[in-house]
Amino acid sequence: MLRSSKTPSGREVRGHIRRIVRHIRTHWPATRLTIRGDSHCGRHEAMAWCEANDVHYIFGLGGHDVLDRLVDTAADDVRVRHAEGEAPVVRRYGETRHGTKS
Repeated sequence: MLRSSKTPSGREVRGHIRRIVRHIRTHWPATRLTIRGDSHCGRHEAMAWCEANDVHYIFGLGGHDVLDRLVDTAADDVRVRHAEGEAPVVRRYGETRHGTKS
């Protein structure tokens, strides 16, 4: 979807996902869906809607100190493997839970 460079609100992201999922489920109602989005999609409203509607998701999150600490061990492993030339591209995936006080 082409749009201005303005970061969308959670309500806007949720609306786009809802329309896309509705359209897909019209044709393939039993298909397991996983939505992938960059950090601008990682909004509470979008994640809550996905969870309430049996839609899996992978959203990027903007970094900050707390998340940096949570992924530091995995990130260090990737940095070492890359420096040792183990592979031209090194990727590692992980999962963590984090919630802000607000």
